[in-house]
Amino acid sequence: MNFLRKCMAVVALPLNVLGVLALVFTAYSSHADPVVHPLVACTGLLFPFCLLLCVLFLLFWLVMGPRRYLLVSAIGLLLCLGPIRHFFPINLERPQPPKGSIKLLTYNVMKGNAGLQSRIGPYLQQSGADIVCLQEFAPRGKGERNFLPDYPYRHTDGRKSQNACFSKYPIVETRRIPYDTGSGNGSMAYRIACGTDTLWVVNVHLATNRLSAADLQTYKEMVKKHHRSQLESGVPRLVGKLCRAVVVRAEQTRCVKKFVQQLDTDKLVVCGDFNDSPLSYAYRQLSDGLGLRDAFVASGNGMGVSYNRHAFLFRIDHILAGSALKSYRCHADHSIDSSDHYPVSCYLSVP
Repeated sequence: MNFLRKCMAVVALPLNVLGVLALVFTAYSSHADPVVHPLVACTGLLFPFCLLLCVLFLLFWLVMGPRRYLLVSAIGLLLCLGPIRHFFPINLERPQPPKGSIKLLTYNVMKGNAGLQSRIGPYLQQSGADIVCLQEFAPRGKGERNFLPDYPYRHTDGRKSQNACFSKYPIVETRRIPYDTGSGNGSMAYRIACGTDTLWVVNVHLATNRLSAADLQTYKEMVKKHHRSQLESGVPRLVGKLCRAVVVRAEQTRCVKKFVQQLDTDKLVVCGDFNDSPLSYAYRQLSDGLGLRDAFVASGNGMGVSYNRHAFLFRIDHILAGSALKSYRCHADHSIDSSDHYPVSCYLSVP
């Protein structure tokens, strides 16, 4: 038995080292400029698999020994504590939001999905949100005028970007954030009067990965079934599309970042469908790059999966708040699946 364990250790230790190196590499891949290194920038999507591998090795050494090899995975996990917290935050305390807090909700409603009036509208009416930011909002006919009657203040972007904001507070100014990428995505900024002050809310919709239904099905089968033929043909196609999309998102992110920097305010929220994980260039530029705090990292728990199709289980919808705001009870609500996204909401205390 001791000989068998030694043989297993000889094989497992190099694999463990490679797994730790992959974990660190993917954890900090968001620092790579996608325009220069698109493939590197995409590797953040592999982080959860590398993390799981390191945890499994940790358990392996704990059970099989030698236990001193636990240090390999332990060091890797310590080096990645920051990215791990962004990917899987744990907040044991869940204090009630203070009186006067504003509830903000962001939701990609999937291009006027058939459930917009029958399910999504009633859900939003009952959500208790004070400010609702929607992406891919495309009602038909009189649907826009009749949508969310309890929200007297609204702005909808009639262009392809289809961003919308519904508010119980006055929207006193709106600005479009232009992209130079030629995609159908877009971002809008709203200055909203809240009490005696104003709050800027930036509603972001960055470029999708443009994966077709066939691509997503291939990805799902690759994750679940590991077919060799699908891996050989599917991986290069998926990687190519992901690389092209991450470059477009990087350029759009720079447009949003430049606009927000010009606002020069700490009473600010950047929210919406980033189409990118918490370990991505776009996310890092709009959070750390602007000094904004992720509401989910500060007051949520777990992965907060906000996309619900084809085993693509990531948090790609985010709420980032300025330093003057404090977030409470951020979560992705899985009780409604009328869109390919889940709504994400949180409470914000506004001074």
